[in-house]
Amino acid sequence: MMKNTIGVLLVIAAMASCKTKEKIPFGRNPGIEDRHWVLKEIEGKQVSFTAAQKEVSLEFENDNNFTLEAGCNIVNGMYTSQDNLIFIHQMVSTKMACPELDRETTILNLLQKTNHYKLKQSKLSGIVQEQLMLMGGDTLFMKFEKENKK
Repeated sequence: MMKNTIGVLLVIAAMASCKTKEKIPFGRNPGIEDRHWVLKEIEGKQVSFTAAQKEVSLEFENDNNFTLEAGCNIVNGMYTSQDNLIFIHQMVSTKMACPELDRETTILNLLQKTNHYKLKQSKLSGIVQEQLMLMGGDTLFMKFEKENKK
């Protein structure tokens, strides 16, 4: 009887000491939502914007929609995610011609191939910087950094 009681107490103590993982709503991840993500890198190459160019930014909303401001065109669509997997679909885009059209086409093609993401936080001079990395398999397609809306 004493062995059983000790065994039960050990199991209860072990269960109580386990951290419960915060539940993420199916199809969404609040860690990527309601943030203004600005493109910093495409396929390992740094991206810069001149004063005349509009930055490329991405926003995931909590209703499974996203908006990509691709430079001169705007792309809207839907996404579904679970854990670090993401499925981007039903994309529609404006079709304005602009000097950055090649870059926009590359971004859209990579976005369609994206199947998972990683979130990373780093601290620089006491400031926490969040990064969103969109990937296909083990290949890093694009890296975004969280910025405050202007």
